[in-house]
Amino acid sequence: MLGAVGKSAAAALLIAVVVTMGEAQPSNPPIPPVPTPTPADQPQAFPGIPASEIISISSEQQENPEPEVFLYTGYVDIHYRELRLQADRVLFKRKTFDLEAEGNVVFDQPGLRLTGDQLQVNFRTGLGHMINARGEGSNDVTFTGNRIDKVGEDKYRVRGGKFTSCRDPVPQWSFASSDALIRTDHYARLKNARLKVKDVPVLYLPWVMWPTNEERATGLLIPTVGHSSTKGWITHGGFFWAISRSEDATIYLDRYSQRGWQPAGEFRYVRDEVSRGTLFGSYLKDDVTGGSISRFESTSAYRFPGGWVARGDARFFNNINLLQEFGDTLSIAAQRTSYAGASVSKSFASYYFNGEARTTKTSFSNIEVQTKTLPSLRLNSSPAKLFGSPVYFALRSARLDVFEDQRPIGNALRDTRWLRLDINPEVSLPLFTRQAWFDLTPRFSYRSTYYSRQLAPNSQLLVLDQSLQRDFYQINVEAVGPVFSKVLAGKRFKHLIEPGIEYNYIPSLPENAFILRVDSIDYNILPVNEVVYSLTNRLLGKRKDPLADNPVAYELLKVTVLQHYSLDENLLTSFGNTQGRLFGATPTSRYSPVALLATYTLAQTTQVDSEIWYDYQNSALSKISLRGTARINDYSFANLTWTRLVPVGIVSQRQNFYRLAGGGGLWHNRLNLSGALDYDRVLKKAQTGAFAVTYNGGCWSATVLYGKFNFRRENAWLFSLDLKNVGSFGSSESRKRYF
Repeated sequence: MLGAVGKSAAAALLIAVVVTMGEAQPSNPPIPPVPTPTPADQPQAFPGIPASEIISISSEQQENPEPEVFLYTGYVDIHYRELRLQADRVLFKRKTFDLEAEGNVVFDQPGLRLTGDQLQVNFRTGLGHMINARGEGSNDVTFTGNRIDKVGEDKYRVRGGKFTSCRDPVPQWSFASSDALIRTDHYARLKNARLKVKDVPVLYLPWVMWPTNEERATGLLIPTVGHSSTKGWITHGGFFWAISRSEDATIYLDRYSQRGWQPAGEFRYVRDEVSRGTLFGSYLKDDVTGGSISRFESTSAYRFPGGWVARGDARFFNNINLLQEFGDTLSIAAQRTSYAGASVSKSFASYYFNGEARTTKTSFSNIEVQTKTLPSLRLNSSPAKLFGSPVYFALRSARLDVFEDQRPIGNALRDTRWLRLDINPEVSLPLFTRQAWFDLTPRFSYRSTYYSRQLAPNSQLLVLDQSLQRDFYQINVEAVGPVFSKVLAGKRFKHLIEPGIEYNYIPSLPENAFILRVDSIDYNILPVNEVVYSLTNRLLGKRKDPLADNPVAYELLKVTVLQHYSLDENLLTSFGNTQGRLFGATPTSRYSPVALLATYTLAQTTQVDSEIWYDYQNSALSKISLRGTARINDYSFANLTWTRLVPVGIVSQRQNFYRLAGGGGLWHNRLNLSGALDYDRVLKKAQTGAFAVTYNGGCWSATVLYGKFNFRRENAWLFSLDLKNVGSFGSSESRKRYF
């Protein structure tokens, strides 16, 4: 039967065979489906050979020049398990399962497609070689070679090869190698590699390891180079270690020619949506000052069975002056506080428990304050109906064991320890809950706080070994309505007008003059007897949500005008007066400034928040705060923060500060421009500024970044290069450092 010679325009041969091979894997690109054979082409069983293993061969012509040897010409298409071979001419040896192919050869196998002039392969072992070949693997990696040998299940040796991630006829960049070993979905190891731009060699590397999979891969990161006016020539380098799918580590090594070496390391892990963490540490010995700086930061969380969650965080540095000198951003350089804390928490029913131990040290130019809470225990509950009645009950309680060490550098100033117990039950009664146009909620709470020690009269330093009890009640009544609404533009928008009034009362607390303060329970609970009246306008709209069948409602615009009025001429209002109320400032008016609060949300990625205070007594704007963010697409964004304070009324310090950041792409992001600026209008100068230009060449990109740090009189520039699928350390890390 197999000796027949077919001359038909299209013929197929199906041979049942037994072949032992590795487990089949999905190929890339996918193997086209095998054409459905005609009835004459159905698989046929042979003695001793299971019919479940088949090879499908189709061609324009077939010959049988020798026993067990078949020659196929024309368009030859062969399928066997996960393998597919296409060529103009194929010689198939039935007994040994060797194939020789030539002419427009295409050989598909899991994770790799090879094309070339000639191919010799054994289908039983999968081993063979191809002449004048081109390979296309996952991760957009392509390579060519004078000869490519398959030497293992997923290993290929390439002689006289060229490797690139570019799809151009003449690659914009490539690595040429005399000898290379490739493992599909792992790495390519290149010997005697020459980096070429077009066909021009620009860099020789004796050895290169290149990831060939689409996931994170271990390897050296492309370095960033630059120059600083205070640190000299800069080189940022690193090694990335992909430990597993949920863990990775990066080792950094930075070199400042005038200041020294700075090694650093970062470890990250993710277990689930809650359990995750990051650890970072660095060290620098400064060649100029002789001092050194160590930094350590970490955040972590772990979810245990039963709903318990443990969290930890820490930040440490040992040299403020060098932190200001080497902090890559203004926020890092301005850090004054080191801390370390660990906590466990659990929610059950309407209650929430949290236990925490924390130490905090704040450093100033001539004083250090260290506070430890060992431990802090809190049990709170959200409002819940009390025994099925319309009355809601909520509870806040805490136990705090505090140790505080406050000292000028080198000398003890205050070293004390105290215990604080606090309990704060609250009941509320929402009224008119069935009326959508009006809401009234009175709240009554009682607070009892015990301190094991207290301050001496007229002193903030001397601590007496006497306990103190602070007990008081608090009244709050909040009313919203009547609410007026109107549907606009054919039910596309809805306008709401919500007048509101609120009453707050906390009685006189003479004990406040003697309490030791550590958090908001001690600082923010101050006497008040006031009314807050407001008017809110809300504009609601509808927009499409890809996760919902129907349009969903969202708040497009919210504008609130409010003012506080003190019912006691001897008490300040709670509006922006924490410091004044804390130290007993004398009120000049019962009225607070008028506040205008507005939030504009155009889309999920575009929002503007503003806050304006108008002091009508002095006919001046005492505060303007504006925060806006917008993201147009993946590479265009804008952020703005503006804070302006004028010493009028309750505002005691002048401030006028801008923070601008933005970027955008031109010509389909072929050219990307981005920048950031921190500008102090009071000092009339920029504190920091950075500007970056990135050119994206499709399979490569280059970034030039310029940074200016006026607060430490430094100018710096950096250059980074990103080769697709080889490394992206430069561009990403330089932006992370300076933006």
